[in-house]
Amino acid sequence: MLDRYDVPMTDATPFEARLARLEAINDILRLSADYCRGADRRDLELFLSVWAPEGTWRVRPDSRWVIKTRNAETLSQRMIAQG
Repeated sequence: MLDRYDVPMTDATPFEARLARLEAINDILRLSADYCRGADRRDLELFLSVWAPEGTWRVRPDSRWVIKTRNAETLSQRMIAQG
C-alpha cells in the first residue's frame, strides 16, 4: 500500500507514517467541512466536489431517497431553485 507520496507504508519511517496519518485525518476533516459549507451556503460546485463521480448518497438506511451523484447536479439545482 502506498501513501500520497508513493512511499510504501510498510517501508515508511515512523515519522513518515505519522505524517501520512495526520494528512489523512486532515483530508477527511476538509471533506466534511466542504460538504457542510457547500450545503449551508448552497454552493453547488463545492457541495458536488465532495462526491465520487459514481457515488451514491443514501439519506438513511431505510430511506427511499437514494441519490446517484452523477444525477446530483440536476437534483441539487432543483432543490436550490425551490429554496
